[in-house]
Amino acid sequence: MTLAQKLPTFSWDRLPVFLHTQNASGPWSEAALRRIGEFPLVTLEKSHNQPAQRAGHRLDKTTGEACVAIHAVAPATKVLYYSNSEMIYSCDPLHDAAAADPSLVLKDAAGTNVVFPGCELECYNVASEMARWRFVDSCVNTTLPENGGCEGCFLDRATTQPWPPCGGCPHTNNSAFLSGHEAQIYNTNARLRETTGTFALFNNPGPMDDPGRMRADGTAAMLEEWTASRSTSCGSRRWRRAGSSSRRTRGTGRAAPTASASPSPTRSPRF
Repeated sequence: MTLAQKLPTFSWDRLPVFLHTQNASGPWSEAALRRIGEFPLVTLEKSHNQPAQRAGHRLDKTTGEACVAIHAVAPATKVLYYSNSEMIYSCDPLHDAAAADPSLVLKDAAGTNVVFPGCELECYNVASEMARWRFVDSCVNTTLPENGGCEGCFLDRATTQPWPPCGGCPHTNNSAFLSGHEAQIYNTNARLRETTGTFALFNNPGPMDDPGRMRADGTAAMLEEWTASRSTSCGSRRWRRAGSSSRRTRGTGRAAPTASASPSPTRSPRF
């Protein structure tokens, strides 16, 4: 298939929204799958199907199974695999790779593994070219037919931030980290397009002083801006009260409408 065939349907004739979802308690029911299939684009959160993950199934397997289930009900719905471009979650197949190869983990000046504050999650060594390509391959694998055939990858924390993103590590404040991080997300998009005709969706690409700036070789981006009162925990958001939020995705520069906040917010796409 071509990239155009992998992109979700889009029209300004109706409010363009897509769904970010998971079912932590297990696989979705048939009713849930039919509801999910009403959206043209679905991104899957990392904690989907926790019983399977606790049994040893990694994120690529639980997501691949979810892609197959959604496509069986709604073949036209495009489904994206979640991958964090900075942190290594225990459910990520890269967690096993990092355990076997410590060079995949970011180190501080003293050689200690860097962890993201509040989550105690190790950070990925995007300054290493070998590590970057391991990350790219992990995303590409989820789009292969034998692994579920997802239509691409949702790359969380794709921002090239002007401050250390991983807890003040000196290495994260230098050009090697920043340029490596940018190379990682754009190489992922390029390899997806070349190998399986799929794409990467960047969450907040570009520097924070211009969070919507995306290079010409990017395919799609989400501009995430939570303005609701909330508390956060590692990998999850727990809403204390309803508020407003804006989660926008763009590829052409046009902003999509603002959606209201909810425990399972929808997001507005633009390609």
